Amino acid sequence: MLLSVCQICFIPGFIIYVLLNRNLNDSKVLLIPVFSFALSLIINYILVTALSYFHIYTRIALIILLLTEFAVLALLVVLSRIDTERFNIRMNLANARQDIKILFSFRKSAFGLCQFIFFSFSVLLLIFLLVMLILNAGRVFNAWDAVVSWNRWAVDFYNNRIPSGTYHYPQLIPANWSIAYVLAGYPLQFIPRAIMPLFLIFMVYSFIILGLKNKTIIYFLSSIFLYQTLMKFHWTDGDVDVPVAFFSVLIYICLLLTKESDNEIDKKKYIIMSVMFACGSAVTKQSGIFLVLVYPVLLLVMTRHTLVWTYRKIAAFCGLCLGMIAIIVLPFYLYIEMAIRKGLETSEINVVTNDIYNGASYSERLMNACRLFTGAFSSKLLFLIGIILFLFSLGDKAFRILNLSIVIPYFFIWALFFSYDLRNFAIMFPYLSLGIGIGFVIILRKTRIIPYNG
Repeated sequence: MLLSVCQICFIPGFIIYVLLNRNLNDSKVLLIPVFSFALSLIINYILVTALSYFHIYTRIALIILLLTEFAVLALLVVLSRIDTERFNIRMNLANARQDIKILFSFRKSAFGLCQFIFFSFSVLLLIFLLVMLILNAGRVFNAWDAVVSWNRWAVDFYNNRIPSGTYHYPQLIPANWSIAYVLAGYPLQFIPRAIMPLFLIFMVYSFIILGLKNKTIIYFLSSIFLYQTLMKFHWTDGDVDVPVAFFSVLIYICLLLTKESDNEIDKKKYIIMSVMFACGSAVTKQSGIFLVLVYPVLLLVMTRHTLVWTYRKIAAFCGLCLGMIAIIVLPFYLYIEMAIRKGLETSEINVVTNDIYNGASYSERLMNACRLFTGAFSSKLLFLIGIILFLFSLGDKAFRILNLSIVIPYFFIWALFFSYDLRNFAIMFPYLSLGIGIGFVIILRKTRIIPYNG
């Protein structure tokens, strides 16, 4: 059981992370668990799909894979590829404590009090999520989609075959669940369900780390609204809406670190990871395809002042994106499209974009979507506060471009074609939450409660 958790959540992703990031600083070290988790899911998806396609996905194959990974880790240590001094956990925890002390030192001002309150709430939220992780242990799937779809497909992988009846629903989560089944020798649901809370936990944790490192209230407040908007999506069960939102968050984080880094090599490494996470979202749920399409806009908006784009860099970037898409995204969707054309599979597109609305016009769909959207918050008052703060975020130039080019267009795409369920908007809730945090800071600046760089 422990080996399956390590394989799903850490080992392959940690190897990739170390190979990409040999020179580490404090903020990166604290985010290692998050990046390793996400990269592991993507690497596992590629490996499990390939092994299942050739019908060699067995316990022996996974054991050989694990032994190979342990050998690679040992080799990296021997070759001094891992700078152990920079992995000094005690030093990084001391730095984190110092950041918290600095944060608390401003409590005498109105701004400092706000920081202290929202930081405290975000930490309490993280503790609550960790308690939910513990309480979730030993349970099986109960959510309808998890039982009849996602776990059924994981069992198909366990039986050494590519899942059938998937429509266009991608298989990153079922592929990873199946690792626990194959290593255990039986499809026990305890481990797959136990890891599901990690997606929301790591999102909140990442925002807290960013808030501490950047000494800003934005991420503390954003973590609270992020939980408010995602808590209804069976985040402790087996639905994949929170996981696809998780990859959406990591794209932003990687591009933020690209923007903040002074090292050209580090910038390239974070761009590589952000491309991988965009592709990972597309094989988690179909809505992630939108993130792949708008990723160049995200990259341009967030790094336009820190990256100089020469023709050579543009060509290399395009090659990287196309290569990642060809390796991670295209195989599944091409496979399904070919199966649909041969009559071996069926498509859900017409059902979810048209039939499910029972003849409702686009204006009726839009009105219903607006009513449904208010349910993303725990109360109408919180919804009103969130929307007002989000509108204030338009005062930030970078986020205004991001809102107008990505968030708002996706809202109308969702409202007109996919608003039969609020879960289909999950990939944008992280950016909505960030906008709320930025809007709050803009208000504090206008009222002179907060210094301009706070």
